[in-house]
Order: sequence, then structure tokens, then C-alpha cells
Amino acid sequence: MNIKQVEQFLYNHLKSIYDGDFDTYKRTTSEDLGLYEWFVSPHRIDGIDFHRFMMTNNWAKTKNGYNIHLQDLRIQIYNNTAIASYTLLLSVISENGIEHKVINESRVIIKTKEGLKVVHVHKSPAGK
Repeated sequence: MNIKQVEQFLYNHLKSIYDGDFDTYKRTTSEDLGLYEWFVSPHRIDGIDFHRFMMTNNWAKTKNGYNIHLQDLRIQIYNNTAIASYTLLLSVISENGIEHKVINESRVIIKTKEGLKVVHVHKSPAGK
């Protein structure tokens, strides 16, 4: 595992989320995922079933088009574990034009027999 591999994996993983591609999301995410999404719940959410529902119902409102930009991306690698931290700038095409969402995120990625998998996500508001 190297920084370029993790970066490409991360972009593909995020693209699957905003494309609503649950099959790719499932392949790139551990079944026992733990995540904190402040805008959903103040408590940890475990597993991927929650996201199946969200992605199936276009929760991010990205079906008209979007762009992902990772600001200040930092990837740290320790043996078979990588930590990616960044500020996600998500630009979404809406009826009102282009809208932006800004979120601080950290994702823990491990190397498994099946390939790289996200095992933990933590999101916090980035402000504007």
C-alpha cells in the first residue's frame, strides 16, 4: 500500500457514495464500519445498511451532477493501515445553480485479502 494507491482508492470510494453505487461502496467498505456523521446523529452508526437506504434514495442530491475536491488531503500509512484526513468540498448542481457543502473527514483504511476497505469514518463541520 502506498500513498498513490490510497488516494486513488479514496476517490473511487467517495465517487461510489455520491454516484449511489452501493455495489462499489460495499466492496470498498468493511461490513463492521463505524462512523460518526454529526448531521445525522450524535451517536456512532455501525454497519453499512444505513448507507444502503441513504444511497438508494439519493440523500446527497447529486443525480444532476457533482464535483469532489479534497482540500489539504493528508494520507498517513502504518503497515496495513492508512488514515486519510481532508476537507471535502462537494459541489452539487441543483435547481438553484451550484451549491457547496464543506465537511472535515477522516477515513481509516485497511489492507485486507480482498483489497483496501474503509473501516472507520469521522465527519465534523468545516464551517464556511
